[in-house]
Amino acid sequence: MRLRQSYLFLYNFACALGWTYIISRVGKLASIGYGIENTYSVIKQPFVFWQCFQLLEVLHAALGIVRSSVITTFIQVASRLIILLAIVYRVPEVQGSVFFTTLTVAWSLAEIPRYLHYALSLTGGRTTVATWLRYSGFLVLYPLGAGSEMVLLYIAMPYIRDRGIWLLKLPNKLNFAFDFYKVCWVLLFLYLPGLPFMYAHMLRQRKKYLSSQHKRRVD
Repeated sequence: MRLRQSYLFLYNFACALGWTYIISRVGKLASIGYGIENTYSVIKQPFVFWQCFQLLEVLHAALGIVRSSVITTFIQVASRLIILLAIVYRVPEVQGSVFFTTLTVAWSLAEIPRYLHYALSLTGGRTTVATWLRYSGFLVLYPLGAGSEMVLLYIAMPYIRDRGIWLLKLPNKLNFAFDFYKVCWVLLFLYLPGLPFMYAHMLRQRKKYLSSQHKRRVD
């Protein structure tokens, strides 16, 4: 295995382990009857770490280590960081919401097979189960995750407005105004066309990859 492949294998395998740890913590909370309002306080540090760790994927695309679009990868990673750091982290009222727990479950269960699929494909091993989960799990997990993001964003917006979170008014030395509350409205409305568009795109990807996998198995 060449250096690039070895690095990517270690990266993907580490990420799979990281997200497995997160979902296992959520599962443990549920098994001992610990309230969902405590989910954020228990998983905050690993959750933030592994989500920020994905910024490396933007670098991977920019350096040509992987054949991915830099812009697409950046948007995917940045959108999650906005929800996690600009919304959940800054607005404590949403941290105890059941929708943060469903968000955590959706993101974790989507990422584990994705990273395992990439890691196994680098070794030349069989990826049948991981690939099926990678391209089938989204059927439930994408609406669950995106729906949770929308609800958390909506719940947080009054607090963002009233507290002036990420608000920069004129006049100031930068001669620049910014109102994150208005940005949140834009983001919320972007979900409406964005969700069905992305869902349709992933359905096409599912058909493409699972049909090619079936063809290789038959051959």
